Parts: sequence; C-alpha cells; structure tokens
Amino acid sequence: MSESLEALAGEAQQIDAEISANKPGAAPADEQPEQAAAQEITGFQQQAQMMVDLFVGMLTGYAPETKPIWSYDTRARVADALWPVLQKYNFTMGNMPPELTLLIMAAPPLWMSMKIVAEKMRADKMAARANAAKPVETVNDSDVVPDGPGRHPQEQLYPQGAA
Repeated sequence: MSESLEALAGEAQQIDAEISANKPGAAPADEQPEQAAAQEITGFQQQAQMMVDLFVGMLTGYAPETKPIWSYDTRARVADALWPVLQKYNFTMGNMPPELTLLIMAAPPLWMSMKIVAEKMRADKMAARANAAKPVETVNDSDVVPDGPGRHPQEQLYPQGAA
C-alpha cells in the first residue's frame, strides 16, 4: 500500500508542477520557492525593517561601539519578530500619531544636545570653582598706566568734565 501512496504523491507533484507552469508569467517549478519567498514581503515587513534600520541608525550614531551587535542578520531577526506585532495592531509609520513621530524623530538629537549642554555647564562650573580658589590680585595706583603723555587716567582734561 505504501507503493501506491508514493505513486499517488508523485502524480500529485507532477500535476502541481503542470498547473503552476501553465500560469501566465509563472517561473519554472524549481525557481518558484525562492521567488515566492521574495514576493511574500508585505508592507508590514517593510515597515518593520525600516523601523529597525531607523533605530539601529540612531543607536549606532549615539554609541558606535554597538555597531557590531547590530549585524544584518540581527536586524533581519528583529524585523522578522516585529512585523507580526505591527500587523496585529495594524501599525505602520503612515498611521502613527504625529506626537509619536515627533518623539521618535526629535528625541535622539534633543537627548544628545542635552548631554552636550550638561557637560558644558559642568565644565563651566568647574572652571568657575577653579577661578574662585585663586587669590585675587589688587591693583595699585602706581600700576596704572597714564592715559597719554604725562597724564593720569583720573585727570580731567576740560573744565566741563569737573563736577
């Protein structure tokens, strides 16, 4: 009986091959699985890949040492895990609320700017503390350079200036 089942399975494969070969624009039977896999990419899969690429671009821009972690294979695995969730909730970049789009686009540069400003403020504070610790030098009148030949800076040149 197993021989008859094997023969029947062989006939079914032959019929399937003939049917698929008769479809307009169909590829030969040996190329179909690869081509079908390439054509199976949905909008959610593309959206997932774009989201992962965007995230990885922002992450590696902030921390370049993470670049080896996010290889092409890792990004593909994450996108493959993400797209069913996007499909389940019917979530795409196009139907995303504008507030979330703003958060995704503006948060990374704002975060980096805040870190730079915080570092600058810390450096300014340290410089001010260092300057406050230095002794203040006093200026004597004898150290003042005259404001011209033979004149002292406080001398009045005209009577209108005297009060």
